[in-house]
Amino acid sequence: MFKGILDGTKIGKKCLQLTPHPNQISEDCLVLNVWTSGLGDLKPVMFWIHGGGLSGGSSFEEEYNGTVLATHDVVIVSTNYRLGSLGFLYGGREDAPGNVGFYDQ
Repeated sequence: MFKGILDGTKIGKKCLQLTPHPNQISEDCLVLNVWTSGLGDLKPVMFWIHGGGLSGGSSFEEEYNGTVLATHDVVIVSTNYRLGSLGFLYGGREDAPGNVGFYDQ
């Protein structure tokens, strides 16, 4: 269990995948990114899940930054999910049914 103050202004790591930048990936990658123009009145929420064929990608790509959309009085939420074999491998066991990447979403 995490204790303390978490700096939520820094981006996290991408989920494990083939990449030329191995320092940007980690198994500790399940996060939510939230953008809002401010607190106060209730706002609609747009929830976005990145593509990538269930084997690559991340919600941290610069083109997926929700800052501009959040200025339109909406809350933007995006997430990462486990990819490749860590997210979608099925090993034939009932106690580990596979497709856990979908549970992350």
